[in-house]
Formats: sequence, C-alpha cells, structure tokens
Amino acid sequence: MELEDLIKKSRKQVLEARSVDYLINSWEFEETWGFSSLQERNILSLASNTKVRMWMDAVRRCHIDILKTRELKALARALHINNYSRLTRTQLQEAIWKLYEHRKSSSKD
Repeated sequence: MELEDLIKKSRKQVLEARSVDYLINSWEFEETWGFSSLQERNILSLASNTKVRMWMDAVRRCHIDILKTRELKALARALHINNYSRLTRTQLQEAIWKLYEHRKSSSKD
C-alpha cells in the first residue's frame, strides 16, 4: 500500500468517526436513545454514520411519540388517513394510534 493511499484511508476513517461523534452528541440521538429499549440499544453499531442513522430511524418508527411532523405525515399518507396534511402533530399521532388500535381489535376477532 502506498503512503498516499494510507493517508487517504486514515483521513476517511477519522472523518467518519468525527461524523459519528457529532451525531451521537446531538439532541436527536439523545431523544432517540431515551425512547429505545435495551434490545434496541444492543443492536446499535457505531461503525458508521449511516448505520447510526439507520438505527435511529428504526427506533423512531417504533415510537411515534418522537417522530417529526414530516415523518408523521409520511406515515399517515402511507396509512391512507384522510386529510392528513391538514392535521396537527397531536391530531396525526391520535389518528395513527386509532388506526393501529382498530387494526389490533379487528385482528383479534
């Protein structure tokens, strides 16, 4: 391996580590960590910024309380909730919960 290649590789690793460090120190990660379960925390891999983001997205999808309004609207659209774009954050959460509860009760019957 050439010295120049080694320098580029090490620089890339340092930048990736700094990126992960920045993400872990963000309020968004802290909020996600607080909502995550022990099982979800054990899955976390700090190998790359992309893997940390994917973990955060997976945890956030499991807990609609911490989803951003934009994410709630995307979920409501996927669930075919009427007039989702006009609903507030709280209304979106309530509509999604009602739909989930309705589906749970329908599947038990």
